[in-house]
Amino acid sequence: MTAKPTIVTQPASRAYSAALSVSWLEQGNWPTAFEKNMQSPAKTLGLVSVVTNSDINMVGTQANIPIAIRNGLSETATVTVRAKSNTSRLVVDGETTVTIQPDAQGKALIPVVARVSTGSAVLEITLTSASGVVIGDPVTIPINIRADWEIWGLIGFGAAFLGLVFAGIMRTLARRRSRIGE
Repeated sequence: MTAKPTIVTQPASRAYSAALSVSWLEQGNWPTAFEKNMQSPAKTLGLVSVVTNSDINMVGTQANIPIAIRNGLSETATVTVRAKSNTSRLVVDGETTVTIQPDAQGKALIPVVARVSTGSAVLEITLTSASGVVIGDPVTIPINIRADWEIWGLIGFGAAFLGLVFAGIMRTLARRRSRIGE
C-alpha cells in the first residue's frame, strides 16, 4: 500500500504486543484494554478508503466509472481498485491500480461495458494493497444505466431507408423497361 509498509505495520505490531503481553493477566479489565489498543491500528488502516459518491449516471455502452479514493496517510499509497457488478447489465472490464499522494484524494477509472438495456446496477468497490491484502470494507455505488439503444435504432432506420431507395430504383427501372418494350 505505501512505499514504507512499516508506517502501517509497525504501530499495529506494537499495539498487538502491548495488548497480548503477560502483564495483563494480573488485571481484570483486559477485554476493555484490548479493545482500546486495537482501535488505533483500525484507524490507521482506515486512512485509505473509497469516498462514497452519489448515484452515477452512465450513458452509452462503454464508460470509465470514476472512483474517488482518499489517502489520509503521510506517505504515498498505491492501491488496486477492483469492482464487481451485481447484475449482467453491467460488465466490469478490469481493475485499476492508482497511486495517491499523501493527504490527498485520487481518482481511479474503472472500465465497464453496458449491455443493450436500461436499468440500474450496483458496483461493489474493493481496495487491495500490492500484496493482495484487502483494505477496509467494500463500498457499494449505485449506477443508473442508459445503454445506446439509439445506435441500433439508427441502424434499423438506415436499413429501412436503403430498402426504400432500392425499391424505388427497381420500380423506376421496371417502368423504363415496360416503356421500351411497348
